[in-house]
Amino acid sequence: LITHLILMMYRYFYTKASCFIFVIGLLASGNLFATHNMGKDLQYQVIVVSGLQVQYRVTVRYYRNCWDNSIGGQASAAPPSVTLHVLGTPCGYTLNTNLPLDNSAIPANGSEVSQLCPAQLPSSGCNWSGPGNPPYPGVQIYTYTGIISVPVTCTQATFGTDECCRNGSINNIPNPGGDDLSITAMVNNVVDTTLHITNNSVSFTGLPVPFFCLGSNVTFNHGAVDIDGDSLVYSLVNPMLGAALPYSNIMFSPGYTVTCPIRTLPPNSFQFDTRTGQMQFV
Repeated sequence: LITHLILMMYRYFYTKASCFIFVIGLLASGNLFATHNMGKDLQYQVIVVSGLQVQYRVTVRYYRNCWDNSIGGQASAAPPSVTLHVLGTPCGYTLNTNLPLDNSAIPANGSEVSQLCPAQLPSSGCNWSGPGNPPYPGVQIYTYTGIISVPVTCTQATFGTDECCRNGSINNIPNPGGDDLSITAMVNNVVDTTLHITNNSVSFTGLPVPFFCLGSNVTFNHGAVDIDGDSLVYSLVNPMLGAALPYSNIMFSPGYTVTCPIRTLPPNSFQFDTRTGQMQFV
């Protein structure tokens, strides 16, 4: 069997006025893929400024690991909805609401997005019907969307979502199977009433669930695109957990750091370009 490096990305970003943050969330080696929460990202777009409210469409994409090796069968189903937390400053505004599945999403909810060759797809965790555990992991995508309003008196807002639990085979954080997968977006909620300028998030053209063979020379980029034409700056940060904002950082296990979150050859040779978001490692 091919030994895989399964690199799952949890994507975070700050308002474009400061910087965008993308996080490498975990490392798993070998054919280990257990619990269902493999990765997700959060995006937002301004719909309208009405009176004293800015209305946003918020979208969370959730990547489900299909197979749980610990039970030798399909992992838990994706949730029917996800909770969105909102914290506005300095106005003190808070909101907790559920985002339902978007039945008009493309790809459709439950579509397999495993980064495998066509000949390998029948042996992924999403399609496996043979004995024992599948030789390849499998990933499905689910999209959740809702509309929220934030008072214009909040110059900044944080959007966040969390759900338990992370993939249990992660080995660069101490307790992955018991930790939430929490992501945030820090939103510049200032409205330019003269030019009618508002702020939208980036969108991503790359999937955050690539599979790589161990020992290969890897180059990866999330493919962030900004519809406002703003310049982007990239940074690595700690993964987070928590059921309410502000979320808490998860510290890395010994031997891993925020600037080198995976084991590389040679050691500590993980490269990250803050201008492009490009990652390179062996």
